[in-house]
Amino acid sequence: MTPLEQTGTSPGVADSVPLELRDDPAFHDRGLVLEDVLGVGGHSIVYRARDERHGRDVAVKVLRHEARLESAAARFAQEVQVAAGLRHPHILPLYDSGTLRDGRPFSVMPVAHGQPLRALIDGANIRVAEAVHLTREVGEALAFLHERGWVHRDVKPENILVEAGHAVLTDFGIAAPMQSITVRSSPDQVAALWSGHRFTSVGSVVGTLPYVSPEILFGDAPVDARGDVYALGIVLYEMLTGSLPFHGLSAAELVGERLQHPLPPARETRNDVPPELDAVIARATISDPAERFASVTEFIEALDAVPIGSRTTPIAWRLGAVTALLFAALAGTIGVWRARAAIVLDPNRVVVADLANDTGDSALAPIGSLAGDIITGALARQQGLEVINATESLGSRQRPRLPAADSSLARQTRALVENSRAGLVVTGAYYRDGHRLALLAELTDTRGGEVIGAFGPIAASEGAPEQALKQLADSISAAVQRRGGHTGAPPARSS
Repeated sequence: MTPLEQTGTSPGVADSVPLELRDDPAFHDRGLVLEDVLGVGGHSIVYRARDERHGRDVAVKVLRHEARLESAAARFAQEVQVAAGLRHPHILPLYDSGTLRDGRPFSVMPVAHGQPLRALIDGANIRVAEAVHLTREVGEALAFLHERGWVHRDVKPENILVEAGHAVLTDFGIAAPMQSITVRSSPDQVAALWSGHRFTSVGSVVGTLPYVSPEILFGDAPVDARGDVYALGIVLYEMLTGSLPFHGLSAAELVGERLQHPLPPARETRNDVPPELDAVIARATISDPAERFASVTEFIEALDAVPIGSRTTPIAWRLGAVTALLFAALAGTIGVWRARAAIVLDPNRVVVADLANDTGDSALAPIGSLAGDIITGALARQQGLEVINATESLGSRQRPRLPAADSSLARQTRALVENSRAGLVVTGAYYRDGHRLALLAELTDTRGGEVIGAFGPIAASEGAPEQALKQLADSISAAVQRRGGHTGAPPARSS
């Protein structure tokens, strides 16, 4: 599981961290103070923590009590072993690792303020140049990994983060030494694996099945770079088309499609894909490994030769070498901010937008402004912090039940920050979840683009939301307090 600022799994309150975990000597010895939960996976929990020794926020990944099976522990240890030796701009680094007093392993990593590539694929069309750019960066990370004698074996959109328009490769739990052997799978095992193709497989074949190359799936094949080449080719295809290339209704049909047919050209789905790019993808994903690119470097070089127009635009919100505007880039869940020198953003000033009403019921609109008032009031109690209530509704980039945030939200937020010159901004939304409301909010440092906290969803009553709004406001206020840095500003006020 990635140490990502996830939505829907982070309650935003320190009470979610068990007391015995917060008091564990392994954390105390490293100056780590666990604060809240970032996410929960099948085998691990990722906590946000403050690294007081180095003055930074980190993510602490801990094996869950109920997941202490030999295989889960071995995968955790493998991930630590591989990641410990990797230092690359497109690989999520490992800061530290250790063992708790109850015997569970943990690892310490940076908090990744981005989103999984899966969310980007599911949320919007990706431009051809952007898809190639991200593929190239993942390829550079894989080439670095291969040079050090490892094959990733689980390249997929869920294990690629997109942060500030750049790709970051994660999750080395099933990496294998180069030239180790994959044992042949029986037909029954193959069928069982395909039936759960979105999950890391159990049994003799490991990986996520739509991205596993045929020779690994069906033969006693050596583990080498060509397996990762195949997976990366499938990922590029999925970025371009929004879907996987094989759509059989049964395991047998899926297997037959993979072995008997090439990928349908991506340009059949969208006409802006050059035929040369389709040819590169076809070679990267061909069933016979002898005809595939022998290395990721060869794959990247072939991509570089494809005429795709401007290559200076990673993601639709690429910053130029010198930016002349205050710029907000929203990629579904994460914003990237840069300010021109003429606009000074005050770190002692926070602007609070009213929560956006995403219920579809105009009668619930007053809850948004009430939320703005309560959050403003909570923040205004902090000395040295100037608080501005914008009385303007701005949504959340989390919003799990709604489409990804669009450029409209980006423009509104940019204008709000530019007008207020605030170094911090609070935005959020609320929506119906059954018979109750769900509250979401985000606190963003507008000077560097860091999402300091993603809070919620917090359940609230439609008729009496005050208590839940106060909980949300207290969580935001605590995050601002932990952030610190507001000294010497005018006395706190709201307007």
